[in-house]
Amino acid sequence: MKPSISRWNKWQYMDQLNQHIADSQLYYADTATPLLKNGGKPGRELFLDDGLYLNQTGYALWESVLSPILQQVYNQSLKQE
Repeated sequence: MKPSISRWNKWQYMDQLNQHIADSQLYYADTATPLLKNGGKPGRELFLDDGLYLNQTGYALWESVLSPILQQVYNQSLKQE
Protein backbone atom coordinates (compact mmCIF):
# COMPACT_ATOMS: atom_id res chain seq x y z
CA MET A 1 0.00 0.00 0.00
CA LYS A 2 1.28 3.44 -0.83
CA PRO A 3 1.17 6.48 1.41
CA SER A 4 -0.87 9.40 0.14
CA ILE A 5 -1.59 12.89 1.27
CA SER A 6 -5.35 12.42 1.37
CA ARG A 7 -5.15 9.17 3.39
CA TRP A 8 -2.19 10.08 5.60
CA ASN A 9 -4.30 9.48 8.72
CA LYS A 10 -4.51 5.79 7.72
CA TRP A 11 -0.78 5.39 6.94
CA GLN A 12 0.05 3.76 10.29
CA TYR A 13 -2.28 0.84 9.50
CA MET A 14 -1.26 0.65 5.86
CA ASP A 15 2.41 0.53 6.85
CA GLN A 16 1.69 -2.25 9.34
CA LEU A 17 0.07 -4.26 6.55
CA ASN A 18 3.08 -3.62 4.29
CA GLN A 19 5.40 -4.89 7.03
CA HIS A 20 3.25 -7.98 7.52
CA ILE A 21 3.40 -8.76 3.80
CA ALA A 22 7.16 -8.11 3.73
CA ASP A 23 7.63 -10.62 6.56
CA SER A 24 5.48 -13.29 4.91
CA GLN A 25 6.17 -15.77 2.13
CA LEU A 26 4.80 -13.32 -0.42
CA TYR A 27 7.10 -11.27 -2.58
CA TYR A 28 7.14 -7.65 -1.46
CA ALA A 29 8.38 -4.62 -3.37
CA ASP A 30 8.70 -1.50 -1.22
CA THR A 31 7.12 1.22 -3.32
CA ALA A 32 6.06 3.23 -0.27
CA THR A 33 9.40 4.39 1.14
CA PRO A 34 10.47 6.27 -2.01
CA LEU A 35 7.25 8.33 -1.83
CA LEU A 36 7.99 9.51 1.69
CA LYS A 37 9.76 12.86 1.78
CA ASN A 38 9.23 15.91 3.99
CA GLY A 39 10.19 14.27 7.29
CA GLY A 40 8.57 10.96 6.45
CA LYS A 41 5.40 12.23 4.80
CA PRO A 42 4.33 11.80 1.17
CA GLY A 43 5.91 14.31 -1.19
CA ARG A 44 3.24 16.64 -2.60
CA GLU A 45 5.18 16.88 -5.88
CA LEU A 46 4.43 13.20 -6.54
CA PHE A 47 0.61 13.44 -6.43
CA LEU A 48 -2.22 14.94 -8.39
CA ASP A 49 -4.14 17.77 -6.75
CA ASP A 50 -6.45 15.23 -5.07
CA GLY A 51 -3.52 14.03 -2.95
CA LEU A 52 -4.48 10.41 -3.61
CA TYR A 53 -3.39 9.47 -7.11
CA LEU A 54 0.20 9.66 -8.29
CA ASN A 55 1.10 12.10 -11.05
CA GLN A 56 3.60 11.47 -13.84
CA THR A 57 6.54 12.18 -11.53
CA GLY A 58 5.20 9.76 -8.91
CA TYR A 59 4.69 6.99 -11.45
CA ALA A 60 8.18 7.60 -12.87
CA LEU A 61 9.55 7.12 -9.36
CA TRP A 62 7.58 3.87 -8.99
CA GLU A 63 8.90 2.71 -12.35
CA SER A 64 12.49 3.34 -11.25
CA VAL A 65 11.86 1.18 -8.17
CA LEU A 66 9.85 -1.59 -9.83
CA SER A 67 11.69 -2.06 -13.13
CA PRO A 68 14.87 -3.60 -11.67
CA ILE A 69 12.86 -5.78 -9.29
CA LEU A 70 10.58 -7.08 -12.02
CA GLN A 71 13.56 -7.70 -14.29
CA GLN A 72 15.25 -9.70 -11.53
CA VAL A 73 12.14 -11.78 -10.87
CA TYR A 74 11.70 -12.37 -14.61
CA ASN A 75 15.33 -13.47 -15.01
CA GLN A 76 15.00 -15.84 -12.04
CA SER A 77 11.88 -17.39 -13.57
CA LEU A 78 13.76 -17.99 -16.84
CA LYS A 79 16.52 -19.81 -14.96
CA GLN A 80 13.97 -22.11 -13.32
CA GLU A 81 12.47 -23.22 -16.62
